[in-house]
Amino acid sequence: MKPSTQKILDHLIEHGSLTPLAALNKFGEFRLAARIHELRGYRWPIETQRVKMESKGSSYANYILDQDQDMWPQ
Repeated sequence: MKPSTQKILDHLIEHGSLTPLAALNKFGEFRLAARIHELRGYRWPIETQRVKMESKGSSYANYILDQDQDMWPQ
C-alpha cells in the first residue's frame, strides 16, 4: 500500500470520513478518488456520499468508512 493511501486509511479509521478538500489540506493529496479506489481494492468498505452545494449548483464527494469493524479486511 502506498504511504499516502495508508495516511488516508488511518484518517478514515480515526475520523470516519474524508472529503477531497480535507485530503488536499491535510495530506497534499490531489487524487483522493484514486486512493479510495485503491482502498476498495483491499476490500475496505468505503461509501461515497455526494454533498450538494446549493449556492454553487455543484457537489463534492464525502468518503465514509463503515465503522462496523467486522466488515473491515483482516
